[in-house]
Amino acid sequence: MKNEQNPRTAAVRAFITEHLDYPLSAPEEQWEDRAFCLAAITLKRHALRLVKRSFWQESDFCMEAVKRSPEALEWANEEAITAEICQTAVKQDGEAIASVPRRLLTEALILEAVKQNGLALYSVPRTRLTKEIVETAVLSRPAALAYVPGEWREEAKAALNRNRETNTQGETNEP
Repeated sequence: MKNEQNPRTAAVRAFITEHLDYPLSAPEEQWEDRAFCLAAITLKRHALRLVKRSFWQESDFCMEAVKRSPEALEWANEEAITAEICQTAVKQDGEAIASVPRRLLTEALILEAVKQNGLALYSVPRTRLTKEIVETAVLSRPAALAYVPGEWREEAKAALNRNRETNTQGETNEP
């Protein structure tokens, strides 16, 4: 018996190829074009893996890629990464802190990351934790408490309780 393709399956496959897979299915020579690569990153973060390696060695390309997708920081060559590129990535997605080279990891950048997304605390080296970083993370996202090391846990819980009390008082004082 001949394996005939269901017309509906064929229609779905055609739609996916035409709309969802582009630009991932673009011809290889298009990936030589910087503008095409940046446009592809804007459309699909999966396009990051198809970008020419040499582009990831250029700071200006990396900055433009990070502006479009903070995950681009993972693909950038470490020597091309600047503090400004890291700041741009972390402001969009705090979890990008995981891809910041140690040489560029500052307390201010960590604070920015956990403020943007408290769960970014997961990627912060234990030796870089401070009371302010831990409290900012759990106040930003209480679920971050799961990533607070034991020695910081009581202070983090106290910060959450103070925040709840402040919010409760604010609600009862409203006219």
